[in-house]
Amino acid sequence: MRTIDYNGHVPEEGTMTHDEIVAEIQARAERRGILTHYCQRAIRCVGTPGMPDVFLVGPFGAAWLEVKTPGDHLDPGQTTWKYTLGAAGQEHYVVGPLDQVESGLVDHLLDRLAGLEVTRRPGYVTTTP
Repeated sequence: MRTIDYNGHVPEEGTMTHDEIVAEIQARAERRGILTHYCQRAIRCVGTPGMPDVFLVGPFGAAWLEVKTPGDHLDPGQTTWKYTLGAAGQEHYVVGPLDQVESGLVDHLLDRLAGLEVTRRPGYVTTTP
């Protein structure tokens, strides 16, 4: 039996729901020590409509992800958030379906946010156990 995603859509056979894609991204982030936030039921959120689905914060940056399933597109509120975040110097990505997650794009972003693929910032101190 297939799961119905948060919008009430039943995904095509062999594809993941919106919530399953988000859960996979969050699991990968958490393995790297990256903080994540996902408001699963946006209808209950208060504020400007269209806020991206996932917020990620690591020691080397932050990023906002809008997760889309096949055939889904940004609505006007999501487009406003995308361009406003970009104007504010924030990273914003539209991710999905899962093949984009599996392509390495998400892992590369998560590695960078965790500091696994970048030179350490001056003054950043690490300790070893």
